[in-house]
Amino acid sequence: MNSSVISYEKKLKENIGILIENNKLVEAKEIINQYENIVSNDIEIYSIKGVIAMMEGNVYEAERILKEGLALDAINFDVLYNMGYLYETNKNSELAIRYYKRALKNGTDEKIKDSVYEILKALGVKESKEEILKEYDKLDEIKIYKKKLQAQNSIYPKVTIIIPTYNQKEHLREAIDSCLKQDYQNLEILVGDDCSTDGTDKMMRKYVENDKRIRYVRNKKNLGGEENTKKLFYNHTTSMYGMIFNHDDYFIKNDYISKAVHRLIKNPNLSLVWANSKIKNESTGKIGYTNFKNKETIKGIDYFINYETQMYPHITGMLTSVFNFQKLKKIGSWGLKGQEYSIFLDTILYLKLMLVGDIGFIDEEVSVYRLHKDSISYNFPRTYDDIVIKEFELMKEYVLKENLLDKNQMYIWVESRVYGYVRWRFLTLWNTGKKKDALELIIDIKSNYPNSYEKILNNI
Repeated sequence: MNSSVISYEKKLKENIGILIENNKLVEAKEIINQYENIVSNDIEIYSIKGVIAMMEGNVYEAERILKEGLALDAINFDVLYNMGYLYETNKNSELAIRYYKRALKNGTDEKIKDSVYEILKALGVKESKEEILKEYDKLDEIKIYKKKLQAQNSIYPKVTIIIPTYNQKEHLREAIDSCLKQDYQNLEILVGDDCSTDGTDKMMRKYVENDKRIRYVRNKKNLGGEENTKKLFYNHTTSMYGMIFNHDDYFIKNDYISKAVHRLIKNPNLSLVWANSKIKNESTGKIGYTNFKNKETIKGIDYFINYETQMYPHITGMLTSVFNFQKLKKIGSWGLKGQEYSIFLDTILYLKLMLVGDIGFIDEEVSVYRLHKDSISYNFPRTYDDIVIKEFELMKEYVLKENLLDKNQMYIWVESRVYGYVRWRFLTLWNTGKKKDALELIIDIKSNYPNSYEKILNNI
């Protein structure tokens, strides 16, 4: 690390210490926030934040922070000592002794270790300092390990990145490698192979052998992208959060999932967090940028009713969307028709998530979307169009049933959604040479959505 950066970090921590000594806790926490934007998971900061929480009289917050620190480093002297002090001041001698003993075993300064031993004697410990240092309790060690795992799972809930794939071996490799570089500590990568014939299976077997974070599922028959994704989501995931990542996209920010999950945990009302991305045209080599300037948090129902207007922009693909799997599973197939329609087409997924939570945004370019002749955008099956329009109609029924919006609002909403979707699909089909499909699509909506039909004809 650059020496000037190290010096700056050291100076920040010195300033934090001075502010704490002078009981200027608000100012100290402000500098801690600045520091954590520069350095993540500095164990010393956990110890400092624990001390501040104790000084503020917030015992439970202090305990939570210090346990987070021990999940990162179970033998850190400062954190162990502060845990001992926390329990001592709250009259829990048994836990105080346990943590002071561990601090004593992991200290490096003999004078400090002597002072810890004096505290232990005052708490009624009869063993000598040397006896404590020689103690080896295998059962206690197992308990520590189990508690560390439990703490880690509470701090870092499992995140599953679902990657449905078919005959995109080289792009898939780059997608997986970019996922493996993410710094999030409890990550699972679930690859669902829809009977690829390009050697994907051989490549994936090597990945699975070399990294326990990867799971590989190969279908016995080709299901198609939608059914493949649905199977992976419902049959193979139990995690709270995750992504559905296209096999030809890749991350360029290694800390993105950590940031997104932090936001989701901090604000339980969020159902989705997304970010900006780069768009790489494989044919021309040109790089584009989404460059949205969203608010950090927007109320879900507001986003839903105003989706794809100026203040509520289109959410760009799956490549940045980290969302709450369990919230999506609860809403499922709406419970209205007894039939499950698609939930994994981008627009449908986002709209459903808007109905079960708020939408978070991180203003960074975190992933690259590849635009090429095999992209999903260019190869969206014509048979899905009727499903998408049916989903809009089911959403209308759901919203009215739950009294989230009134009939007039939903009438306007459905017309707007059908117009926006069909216009986009018509232009995509037409420009890729599928002119017959394009014409059939707008004819299909003429009877049920005459206003959208006329508007599209007048604007193409």
